[in-house]
Amino acid sequence: MATNTLQFQQETRSGLKNLENQVSQLADTLGKLQAQNSYKLSSQPEKNPKENAGVISLRSVRS
Repeated sequence: MATNTLQFQQETRSGLKNLENQVSQLADTLGKLQAQNSYKLSSQPEKNPKENAGVISLRSVRS
């Protein structure tokens, strides 16, 4: 019985260590994404570079 308990504790510690490593990797990845600002839209509106473009009319050709 004591051997089973000891084995269970060791497996639990090992599993927790794996989870800690995965959470650490996720935190690192999230930190890199935040540094790049690649997940975020700009809070400042940008002027449309084609603001003064003329009207384009489309024609449909029927056969």
